[in-house]
Amino acid sequence: MNSLAFVYLTRDAGPTFAALAQDIAALARPGDRVVLVDDGSGDDTVARIGHFTAFEGWGPGVAVSRIVTGAPASGDLGIAVNLALSARNRSASIRIPMYSSSPKAKRLEFRCPDPTANGYLAWPAMMMAVLDGIEKKT
Repeated sequence: MNSLAFVYLTRDAGPTFAALAQDIAALARPGDRVVLVDDGSGDDTVARIGHFTAFEGWGPGVAVSRIVTGAPASGDLGIAVNLALSARNRSASIRIPMYSSSPKAKRLEFRCPDPTANGYLAWPAMMMAVLDGIEKKT
C-alpha cells in the first residue's frame, strides 16, 4: 500500500484547528506523514499545532511534524522563508554574513531546501537567487 503525505497550511487557523485535527486523524493511516506548516500566525495556532503533534490518537507508523517559518521553537523545523542571497537577512536561503571585517570571520551560510523538493527545480532556483544577489550586491 502506498503512503500519503498530508501537508496543511495553518496560518491563523486557531478557531477551526480542532475540526482540522479530527479530520486529519480520521484520514491518516500507518506509513503516512502529516506536515503542519505555519508561516507567522497572529493567533494561538502554533501552540495548538504543538498540542496536535503530541496527540496520542495517531495510529502506529503515522509521522507528524510541524514547520514554523523563522526562528524555530523546540521540536519545530525552521525553514528559510526567502529565496535570496543576503548579507544581513537571516531568513535568506543563502547568506554571507558581513558583521566582521576580519577575513577569518567570513563564511557562507546555506539553508537547504526541503529534502523532498525536486532537485531539478530547487538547485536552479538557488542559483538564480545567488546571481540576483550578486547583481544587486545585497
